Amino acid sequence: FQVLVLLFFGIKYKKITIKLVLSGLLMLSVAFLAVDYIAGGLPREALLREFGQISAAGDTEKLTNHRLDIWKATLYMSQKYPMTGWGRDTFEVEYENHVDEFVSELGFKSRHLYADPHGLYLSLIYSSGIPALLLFLASVLLTLSLSFCVTSKKGLYRDEFPWSLMILLMFTGQLVQGLTGDILDARRDIGVIFGTAWGIFL
Repeated sequence: FQVLVLLFFGIKYKKITIKLVLSGLLMLSVAFLAVDYIAGGLPREALLREFGQISAAGDTEKLTNHRLDIWKATLYMSQKYPMTGWGRDTFEVEYENHVDEFVSELGFKSRHLYADPHGLYLSLIYSSGIPALLLFLASVLLTLSLSFCVTSKKGLYRDEFPWSLMILLMFTGQLVQGLTGDILDARRDIGVIFGTAWGIFL
């Protein structure tokens, strides 16, 4: 998705040509085939596995990489403190405390424990409540709107680093990635980069 946005603005402002895009795809294809041959087909297997997960629209367990139970449990616990949340770094302990309820009330077949909600938005609801989620979404959407406006009006100047486009790509990617992961918790190293880039843009 981020690559498509980059290509859209690059072609729009004539920084990227169709010929360059096709040449790049050809080079990437050759490089992938070479690496796949050297690695004994492992990259191809991983790619097919990811594609199979993405295309599994009729199989929610496979589509969500078996995270459906985690999300159900997160929403179940979040109902107890919807406005304030449970606080950060409490999920693993509270999940263990509620696992019997998950089996009896939600019909879970496994008592396997999880360390985090595996989703940015659900993590915010669980830890800080619905108001925190709304504030975060508002700030992200405001930044997206601002970066899109700046990119559309100024274009991509040759001698200027396209910060607005980079921020636009980063935030659109985060909105999608946030459905199944949380860079503010499980990916704290990336979270530092994310926050720094956000601060530079603002």
